[in-house]
Amino acid sequence: MRRRLLRNMIPLSLLCISTGCLHHAAPIVDYPPHLDSCLPCPATPFSASGKPAVPESTKSATPEVMPIDFNTALRLADQNNPAIALVRERIQQAVAQQQRAQSLWLPDLEVGPNYTLHDGPIQATEGNIETVHRSALFAGVGPSLVLNPGEAYYANLAARQVTSAYQANASGVTNDTLLQVAIAYVDVMQAQGELEINTQTLANAKVLVDLISSFERNGKGVAADTARARVEASTRERERFELLAQLAARQARLAQLLRLSPEVSLKTAEKNIQKWELVTTDQPVQSLIATALMQRPELEENRARIAASLELWRAAKVQPLLPSLRLGYAVGTYGGGPDDFVGNFGTRSDLSATLSWQLYGLGMGNQAVIAEKRSEYAQAIFKKDGLEAIVAEQVVSAYQQVANRSREFKPAHEAVTAALESYRLNEERIRRAPEQGRPIELLQAIQALARARSDELALFTDYNRGQFQLFASLGFTLGCDQQTANVTSSDASILAPVK
Repeated sequence: MRRRLLRNMIPLSLLCISTGCLHHAAPIVDYPPHLDSCLPCPATPFSASGKPAVPESTKSATPEVMPIDFNTALRLADQNNPAIALVRERIQQAVAQQQRAQSLWLPDLEVGPNYTLHDGPIQATEGNIETVHRSALFAGVGPSLVLNPGEAYYANLAARQVTSAYQANASGVTNDTLLQVAIAYVDVMQAQGELEINTQTLANAKVLVDLISSFERNGKGVAADTARARVEASTRERERFELLAQLAARQARLAQLLRLSPEVSLKTAEKNIQKWELVTTDQPVQSLIATALMQRPELEENRARIAASLELWRAAKVQPLLPSLRLGYAVGTYGGGPDDFVGNFGTRSDLSATLSWQLYGLGMGNQAVIAEKRSEYAQAIFKKDGLEAIVAEQVVSAYQQVANRSREFKPAHEAVTAALESYRLNEERIRRAPEQGRPIELLQAIQALARARSDELALFTDYNRGQFQLFASLGFTLGCDQQTANVTSSDASILAPVK
């Protein structure tokens, strides 16, 4: 009997092991029956304690935190950003092309030997055909020039304008890149501020949970209020993880613009939110638009390309009217003889000069080139009109953002001050006279304080972004010598913990 029981238990045990019934009595999550066999294995190995097993090589791997200030960020971007380096290298290319255009006036220099072996009939000077077997060798040096004066003259003028266009383009790309860096820097500051506000709000929420829990234990509170307070604390904890992820993404964006390692966690060196005052809004926007139309490197680049296309159009029009000059001169030693014999060397010089007028395709090709260059000139003009409209829109948009945000500082600061006072008064009332109201009423004060702080923080960052965008839209370059103004009174309301 005992043996039969053991024989029956063995297959049952194997069946339980294979189905997992010895591990736990019931599954933690009730999956649909048709999905039981499709559950994937966990990607992260688990230890015997049930916690994820962390490899030894990664236990001490923590992101490297590097503090950075605003001026350093701009300096690093100016030196390391590949977009800026690329456009500056294009200036060198344009300078080389300009030098090549200037060299069109200069002849080429040819040095070397020329060996000729002729075997067969040849026509003599008097017209007779003779069979000749001869060799000849010339070794010498000489300049040669093929010059179209109109093309050389206008190509040089156009190349100068193209160089100016690339220089203006480099300024524009530098301005745009440094603007991106400034905005990315402000984004990191805002994320850090939001995280600080969340830390303070979470601390206030935990204080509220402890306070209501003590009231409930003493019979002065209700479980529903305790649950609401715990929901607020849990929500702020979850919010913290979202803010940490947002901060990491913004830090990675700033590091990418500065060409730093993505493993570096950048932290702004400023402890308080700063207010940048770069452009005042007490002047009419029309004057700012006029400044931008004169200063913007994009418009300067377009003006240079208009001038370059105009020179090329002029070159195409004068090309059929001006002759091309072909000039060749060679001096050296020349010798030869019958069959393979090379001898009888002596000094020899040759000079040839030719003037010729050329019409491409009986003049139809020239007309097509003229029409093409005229169209390129017209396109550059049309592009100027579009660029001017874009520049004006950018100036007006940034101007309005700065002007509108500047009016919000006072009410935003008053809202934070009132929210702080509301929190303080509600907490004092609950602790001293709980019979006058329910403790859960403090929850609304906590939420209002967090919202007022976040709104004021967003106001500061939006104002700074607007200042940067307005400054750049005028055609100026953000540099390391920009003046900043610390707003100490409002900084304290944003980041100071509640007493």
